Amino acid sequence: MRRVRLLLRHMPLLLLVQGLTLHGAATAQAEKELPPASEIVARYVEAIGGRQAMLSHQSSHYQLNFKGPYATADVDIYAARPNWALIRWTRDDTVVSESGFDGDVGWDLSRDLGPRLLEGLELETARWESRFDSEFYDPVDFTAVETTGVTELNGTQCYRLKLVPKVGREWFDDFDIETGLKVGSERTVVGESSIYVHKELLSDYQEFGGVLLPTKWVWRYDQWPVEQVLTLQSVEFDSVPEAVFAPPDQLEESSWPFADRLAELLQLDVGQTVADVGAGDGAWSLELARRLGPKGHVLATELLPELLVEWRKGATYEGLTNIAPVLVNQSYTGLPALCCDGIVVRFVYHEFTEPDVMNAGLLRALQPGGRIAVIDAVAEGSNLQNGRGNHTIVPDVLIEEMVAAGFALVSRIDAYNGFANRFAAVLERPN
Repeated sequence: MRRVRLLLRHMPLLLLVQGLTLHGAATAQAEKELPPASEIVARYVEAIGGRQAMLSHQSSHYQLNFKGPYATADVDIYAARPNWALIRWTRDDTVVSESGFDGDVGWDLSRDLGPRLLEGLELETARWESRFDSEFYDPVDFTAVETTGVTELNGTQCYRLKLVPKVGREWFDDFDIETGLKVGSERTVVGESSIYVHKELLSDYQEFGGVLLPTKWVWRYDQWPVEQVLTLQSVEFDSVPEAVFAPPDQLEESSWPFADRLAELLQLDVGQTVADVGAGDGAWSLELARRLGPKGHVLATELLPELLVEWRKGATYEGLTNIAPVLVNQSYTGLPALCCDGIVVRFVYHEFTEPDVMNAGLLRALQPGGRIAVIDAVAEGSNLQNGRGNHTIVPDVLIEEMVAAGFALVSRIDAYNGFANRFAAVLERPN
């Protein structure tokens, strides 16, 4: 059931589980000699029911419950052979997130990016992650699978496997030496604005349709002291209709409606130069590079050099040579004077610790008549400092600061892209 972990890895799960008792003989044997990865995988497949039991199913539907300190949700995961997949998060009967792959087309629907068709490395990653038989750890899907040692998870001695996929980052899976079951994993995850280490615990195995599956997942992040629990409610095999995997209706006319709107706000044109300030994982930078064409340019700025390295993998995969990484800090935009026809600042402005310095740099970088689109979250309430609070900002404060720096307001859009707590401010550098 590795598919659950891969499709949900953007959500932190944390669960305290009981440690399993390990006989001393198994520990001693593990320390003497490490078995090859193929042997550990074979034992795991047998422990969860065997290859034939897994191959007997053509599709699956998992229903799960997500519970965390700040939110709860229902999760539906659909999968079918050979590599069709869909995950849907709902809260109060409202869909809050979806992603899927229908064997050819990959798509994603999230709060900040909206519905979009996947391209390039993202599409290839979705294809790889959607494999129905991923639990077999087929060697053809990896460049390396090897046993690295013995580790302990809550008192359980485990063999640790290092897995290097043909698409994506390497990770580690841990298998109980005594039972052969998978009980944990560790991977480095690239989020929209950070890179973090994700640790997972699997427990409470139960039999469904002849296959033994974990019914609880725990995801831990060293960086954040949170606990979230994902619990399996039910499993249904061999009854998923093909129509479930169809991309959403919003993508019938456009591959990325939110990007269309941003291009319209910036009056984007082929061949221009645009800066993506706080590029994060690079999703918007890659899309801007596609739209600007080979004669256009994207300057992707970021505080974290690791993120610049990550999105360059996507650019290299697609052969996009019109993106330049720019390492910056809180008092340095990294943008040359008059370099840009447009600038994008998405959910970053509220993080500026020196907004006057940054605004001066952004104004200097913009061509006369060029536009800057600033999209952010609305701050409300009384516990605000300088109009800011908990990764949000008061729209009037943002606009006042930018106008004071020399920008001219073009428009303000409340409830941006249909979200009541989002807004956009479009400004320009006067001629």
